[in-house]
Amino acid sequence: MYRLIRSPWNDYWSEIIESAQRSLLLCSPYVGAGPCRRLRESLLRRSKAACFKILMITDLSRDNLLGGATDAAAIFDLMETVPNMRVRFLPSLHAKVYIADEDSAVITSSNLTDNGLSRNYEYGVFLSDPADVRTINDDITSYGLLGSEISGTALKNLAATADELRGLYKKADRSAKHEARREFEKRLRQADDEILSLRAAGRAPHAVFMDAVLYLLNK
Repeated sequence: MYRLIRSPWNDYWSEIIESAQRSLLLCSPYVGAGPCRRLRESLLRRSKAACFKILMITDLSRDNLLGGATDAAAIFDLMETVPNMRVRFLPSLHAKVYIADEDSAVITSSNLTDNGLSRNYEYGVFLSDPADVRTINDDITSYGLLGSEISGTALKNLAATADELRGLYKKADRSAKHEARREFEKRLRQADDEILSLRAAGRAPHAVFMDAVLYLLNK
């Protein structure tokens, strides 16, 4: 069974999070505070947080964090609420897929943001055929394995770094002094190094390469 989804699809997002009893797979390059808050409130209201599982695959690149497209602090708050939540950082991610209990899935053009849910002109499809949903779940999970797992501590640090950089940028933008601009650029380079180390996540380059090769061979 499938249903076509037109914008706004706020009601479908509510249906996904309210119907999920065991787990959610959330795959989106951008993740905003609003959808994270709604999911967190739903799980707390239904007393599901302690036993629930979430796998989130997203792109925690510097530009996404600085521009506000992704809210690392909101993801961290969700991780604090859901002990069995895992976050994987996959650069160049473009797919937007949301799966509840491995029973139903939404494939859409929409990121997991307030704009995506209610303001942008998006389109997608809701599927509940068991075989199709299992295939989608396996495919998206395999995408996630190509990325790096990010701890709650690392997410918290990323959120703090993004806030600091936004403050430095405003200061540099308002100031005519070269020192302010140099300070911002120096901290920006440091942030790039921090994010690069998270992408590696302690994995040797050949291990990352082998995962990519194995993924392609299985296609």
